[in-house]
Amino acid sequence: MDLAVVALVALFVDVLAEIAIMLAGPTLAAASRILAEESGMSADTVLDWLLILLHLSTSAPAGMTFMFWLLQARLNAQSLTRVPHRWLKTFILVGWFVPVVNCWLPKQIVDDIWASSRPGGVRGGNIARETHSGLVWAWWILWLLANGMTWLSTWTFAAPGHRGLAASILLNAFFLFPTVVAAILQAAVILRITHFQENHVLRERRLLQERRLALQRSWTERTEETPVGSQ
Repeated sequence: MDLAVVALVALFVDVLAEIAIMLAGPTLAAASRILAEESGMSADTVLDWLLILLHLSTSAPAGMTFMFWLLQARLNAQSLTRVPHRWLKTFILVGWFVPVVNCWLPKQIVDDIWASSRPGGVRGGNIARETHSGLVWAWWILWLLANGMTWLSTWTFAAPGHRGLAASILLNAFFLFPTVVAAILQAAVILRITHFQENHVLRERRLLQERRLALQRSWTERTEETPVGSQ
């Protein structure tokens, strides 16, 4: 749960930073003009790089903590089923950075973790054929949409003279909605999987305690039934 909390906090900070960047639009535009005069670059270029650095300063830590949580969740999930997952643990990191593949592979990793962790676990012999979670689907679609829009807002309007200084700020404001919704759904995925896995641990502890108590009762009954002289 500790790593899940860290991932949730990093995600929350990332969303707040996105909102702050949107609200700071006029200030960023003014700062880009000042920096452009000092550096000799165009104000558009300075603004683009400023936005990229600001986004990376919070999205990179949020992404890394999520991947660390995902690795822990994967290890926990593997202990809950004998059915193998589709991808090696290496792809938990690599899968996010390979073009095209990163549009579907990370979701499959989360799908397998979900299927192994949910109550009842994997119900067949092939984890790829398990019923996929609607929550995971919703998060992934919104995540792809939000990242696609962020890419468009950063690069499509990056050509000099193609837009005014504040255009990318306005685009970020427009694209902020799917980003926030995707973050909320991602937090829900983290909480649900963590809840599933913690329930497994609690259930195992309860069963172990019940077995221990049963053994103690059995030993007590045998002791009481044994005649004193035969001891």
